[in-house]
Amino acid sequence: MLRICRPTAGRGNRKAPVWRRISRTRNCHGHVLTLRHIQTTVAETKEVSMVWTQGHRLAALLVLALLVFVSTGASSAEPEDLNLAVRVQGTIGKGGSLRLAVETGSVATRSLMVFSEPSHTLLLLIVDEVFATTDVGRDWLAGLRTSTKPVVTVTTTLPNGEPLVEIKGRPASDDRIVVWALGRDGTGKPTEMLVADAQVGNRGFGFSTFVERGTDALYRHCCDSEVCGKNCVECGSPKFTCCLNAPPMECCWIGCNHVQCPC
Repeated sequence: MLRICRPTAGRGNRKAPVWRRISRTRNCHGHVLTLRHIQTTVAETKEVSMVWTQGHRLAALLVLALLVFVSTGASSAEPEDLNLAVRVQGTIGKGGSLRLAVETGSVATRSLMVFSEPSHTLLLLIVDEVFATTDVGRDWLAGLRTSTKPVVTVTTTLPNGEPLVEIKGRPASDDRIVVWALGRDGTGKPTEMLVADAQVGNRGFGFSTFVERGTDALYRHCCDSEVCGKNCVECGSPKFTCCLNAPPMECCWIGCNHVQCPC
C-alpha cells in the first residue's frame, strides 16, 4: 500500500480543486504519484477496511450469540437425577393433521392431559386403566367431560405410558402446549400438577420436562428439533419457551418463562 504525504500548503493549493491539487504529488520517498495511483490506493484501502469491518462484525455476532446461549444456562444433556414428567413430540402431517407421541413419565399415575393454548383445547386425555374403573375415576372423568371435551381419550397403564395418536390439528392461533398430571403425593393424597407450559409456536414441536418434587420445585426443560438438536435449561416454574428453527432463519434458543425469541 502507498503512503501519501500531505501536500505542501500554498496559494495555488488552497484555490484549486482537491483532485487537481494532488493530481501530481509525491509520496514520502519522493516518487511522483499520479491521480490513478492515488485512486487505486484509496480503493484498496476501502476494500481492506470493508473486509476488516465484515470480519469483526461476524465475530461480534458470534460472541453475542454465545453469550445469549450461555446466559440462559442452556445445555444439551438430560438430567439423570430428576424424574421425567412428560415428553411430547408433535409432528405436522398431511392436511395439517398433528401426530402426538407422548411419554407420560413418573408423575402422572392417574391421568395426563395435553392442552393447546390459549384456546384451551384438550388435545389428548390419557387415563390409567385401573383408575378409570374406580368410582373416583368415573366421577372425575364425568366431571371433566362436562366442562372440557377431549379430542382423543386413551386408556393405558400409568405411570410411564407411551401413547401415539393422530388428530386433526391445533387451532392456528395457538402457540402453547400445556400439560397437567394427575397423581398422588408422598402421603397418597391425590394431586393435580402443572408439569409443562411450553411456548412452541404453531408448527411442529418437541419438548420434555424433568422435575424434582419438593417445596421449591426444580424443572429442567428440554426442546428438540432436527436443526438444533436438544437444548435444555433449568427453571423455577413449568413455563418455558422453545425457539428452535423459527422462520425466517434458523434459531436455536431455549429460555424460562414466555418470552419472544431473541433471534
